[in-house]
Amino acid sequence: MRIDDSFLSKYQSAIQKITTETAPVRTQTTKKPEKSFETVLKEAERASGVTFSKHAMLRMSEREIELTSEEMQKLNSAVESADSKGIRDSLILMGGKAFIVNIPSNVVVTVLNSEDIEKQKVFTNVDGAVII
Repeated sequence: MRIDDSFLSKYQSAIQKITTETAPVRTQTTKKPEKSFETVLKEAERASGVTFSKHAMLRMSEREIELTSEEMQKLNSAVESADSKGIRDSLILMGGKAFIVNIPSNVVVTVLNSEDIEKQKVFTNVDGAVII
């Protein structure tokens, strides 16, 4: 069988109808997230409050420093305040306790009691302080 122009013209409208009706419809299903994963992760870390490094935990144990839930709330509030001011490494003074906190990671690096504060008197590598 030979296909010529008359054959194509005879069925061309039917072919055209089939191809337009069954053509795949492309929709854009990829939607950019409102927040990046990093932003969501940081917000989750902030929501859980500060954490204590191994060194800070050791210092708290050695210096017999305990924190009440009220003091933890104050510490978390101080960290949020330091973060809002753009501080990266902060000295937080609360009563007779001092905390060195890395604000971006939300981690207390070390803790001092009033005796150690009197001995130390100089704090380095901090770019801001919060006094509670």
